[in-house]
Amino acid sequence: MTVDSRINDLIDAVQYDKGLINRSIFVDRDVYELELERLFANTWLFLGHVSQVAEPGDFITTYMGEDSVIVSRGHDGRVRALLNSCRHRGMRVCRSDEGNTSFFKCPYHAWTYSSAGELEGVPKFRLATPVSSTRKSGVFARSPGSRSTGGSSSATGRRRARRWTSGSAN
Repeated sequence: MTVDSRINDLIDAVQYDKGLINRSIFVDRDVYELELERLFANTWLFLGHVSQVAEPGDFITTYMGEDSVIVSRGHDGRVRALLNSCRHRGMRVCRSDEGNTSFFKCPYHAWTYSSAGELEGVPKFRLATPVSSTRKSGVFARSPGSRSTGGSSSATGRRRARRWTSGSAN
């Protein structure tokens, strides 16, 4: 059955003059797939009202089609819709329907995101910058000004980069 013929069947399932709708359209898998493709993927979706996230850190969770999302007011006052999924392993980072928080933490490996959706912390990982802009090996060193050491210099950064690539977790 083609999509167009299926749509015609759906149109026939609605009796506008009598105000009746065949119940099958609410449980039919083909109808659901068409809605995901033609409605949820191609139109603006209502996720919530601004009053639901009135204060910085307020959030609600809802769905865009099959995708779980967090509607959150960041501490900068902006309202954002964020996929409710850790970029590391895809685990949901928020399991509450609503609330107020300054961060969302993945329960799998504890990656932490701000209420604005920015990655804030990864356990046992130091913030990194390239060792050298001319070196394209992907080796990274600790960024200057990072809080977990007393100071940093280029030489210190290069030593740490070598240690990290040799399998050391420090």
